Amino acid sequence: MGLTATKAHLVPAIAALVAGVLVLALGGAAVGSSIERTVTVFFVSLTAIAAMGLYSGNSGVLSFGHLAFMGVGAYASALLDAPRQHQRARPAGPAGLAGRGRARALARDRGCGA
Repeated sequence: MGLTATKAHLVPAIAALVAGVLVLALGGAAVGSSIERTVTVFFVSLTAIAAMGLYSGNSGVLSFGHLAFMGVGAYASALLDAPRQHQRARPAGPAGLAGRGRARALARDRGCGA
């Protein structure tokens, strides 16, 4: 399988891609974290919408699997990204989400050994 673009077009395209990534990285460092977070949420939402549009547009079928996968990812990211004071205040939840240290501490507090 070969490239569809010539090398004369490929080099400027890669250079533009690298320059764009550098501009975004430097721009993210220059603005505040709230703007950076808003832009990140925007691009994540844009990716989800583009995937849904591509799948639904080609097949004509709405897939709830995409939506469920995005929901599970959002839930896991919220659990892992929470500040320390919120992580301590949060209940243990399902055993798989509690973490080994938290599960041991809960078991010890309840007198279950471990």
